[in-house]
Amino acid sequence: MGQRETTRLLIQRAFPGHDEVIERGLREHPTFHELCDDYRRCARALEDRKRRHGSGNADRVCEYEQLLSELADEVQGWLEALSEIRSSADMPAQ
Repeated sequence: MGQRETTRLLIQRAFPGHDEVIERGLREHPTFHELCDDYRRCARALEDRKRRHGSGNADRVCEYEQLLSELADEVQGWLEALSEIRSSADMPAQ
């Protein structure tokens, strides 16, 4: 599985119910795609650190958890904005 596919699946699992918006965002917005790649890299680094170091180096784990939370907030903001744009585009002209 390629990096692009891994990123898409991870974001879809982390933000259920937004599959179509995620697909469109990854395809049409390079900045969103980079943000999702950052989220994937941070999630992987956090998982690796927890697996290799267990409860040791708790400060570093906490830093990764905080960063992942901040990235999740940014992704959520993008998803809301992209959904809003989609809703506006679907509205009939008055």
